[in-house]
Amino acid sequence: MAKPELFDEVVILGMGFVGLTLAAVVAEAGHRVLGVDTNSETISNLNVGRASFYEPNLEIQINNGLTSGNLRFEPILAASQKKRIFIVSVGTPLKGNQLDSGAITSIISTLGECIQEGDLVLLRSTIPVGLTRKIKGAISSKTEKNFLLAMCPERTLEGSALEELRVLPQIVGAPDQISREAARDFFLTFAPKVVQVDSYEAAELAKLSSNIARDVRFGLANEIALACERFRINFEDVRIATIEDYPRDGLARLGPVAGPCLEKDSWIFLESLHRFEGDDIEAHLESSIIKSARLVNESLAGWAISNVNHYLTLKGRNTGPVRILHLGMAFKGNPPTNDLRGSDAIKVFNGLTSNGLNHNYSWDAEVSFEELNQAGLNPVHKDFSQVDFDIIIVHNNHSLNKKKVSEYIDFKKPGDELYILDLCNAIEAKKLLPSNVIYRAFGAAQNA
Repeated sequence: MAKPELFDEVVILGMGFVGLTLAAVVAEAGHRVLGVDTNSETISNLNVGRASFYEPNLEIQINNGLTSGNLRFEPILAASQKKRIFIVSVGTPLKGNQLDSGAITSIISTLGECIQEGDLVLLRSTIPVGLTRKIKGAISSKTEKNFLLAMCPERTLEGSALEELRVLPQIVGAPDQISREAARDFFLTFAPKVVQVDSYEAAELAKLSSNIARDVRFGLANEIALACERFRINFEDVRIATIEDYPRDGLARLGPVAGPCLEKDSWIFLESLHRFEGDDIEAHLESSIIKSARLVNESLAGWAISNVNHYLTLKGRNTGPVRILHLGMAFKGNPPTNDLRGSDAIKVFNGLTSNGLNHNYSWDAEVSFEELNQAGLNPVHKDFSQVDFDIIIVHNNHSLNKKKVSEYIDFKKPGDELYILDLCNAIEAKKLLPSNVIYRAFGAAQNA
């Protein structure tokens, strides 16, 4: 099998977060890279160095690649006589709680038409256990050419992707040694280490397990936080007690657990189990720790909506206009991102609106006014201190959220009550509270 330097081009299919960050790093490593995406607007922007999402230093890397000639972008993948590495990084969102495989299905047809003898296909997208093997069979049915294929899942963190691609081990899975070694040699051109497993399925499950482990850990923290609500004790006191100078695992931080990966990988794993027959499979799924943790995490949006409604009932304000500011709309705040996919904040925003609270507004440190407006989230401008809000909901832990709340309190008229609902303990309430401000943190002893 040819070494990576003998391939003429690396083709990356899908210019979302996974594909574009990889394209930037692979081009930096000296490869000729073609990024392909069916969204013509995305391609037009990329060809002038503009990304459709925020990632630290990404646009610098893209422009470096364009300037060097190592990076280019096209909306269509054409057949070629070049020896190529194809990396599949198209999105695999959920439809309900099951994978929407439309993009993967489309890629199969494209690869069947374009693959040449000896080309290497690397699957990077997150998929159920067992799907890589079916994808290889489907591609093989569309071409007589012999090609290599490995499952090489993405495991980077939004906000740290470029650095992690350079420092984290890459997983490579294939049943044949030739495919594994070809994939290994490619990744070692920019990554320090490759971990090889001898099946597609092991690599698929390794990716899912990485995110499931985090989802379950956060789910445990959130369940303990919900218990703290009932016991009227502070979760943060409990959390610190579990980790201070103690050598074994303690509690994670509480808060919304969402985004394009953590909200879906547990469901993709559970979907994988449905493929296996047996009388005990449904009972196993119902008692699954993984499913229970995911449901706990998904319940937090409903908890927030109920808390706001409870506060308004206590204050006799179930009717009439109530102005609510949602602070931090991206699915997480640290590391910073402008990714709205899977955001719990949007679920709370829409849920309150559906309940008849029609005066909802939004602000985010990384998501632009235009992006929030396009998403239908009624944004306010950066200086919103002159707007009279009744409630502020802090959805993520971006470092600017605390500053914005503090500045707003300074402008709030002393006689006007303000209710702050902090879903991730991002605000140090004791340092901020004047008498007209009611502060309520998830997992804390205070009651509205």
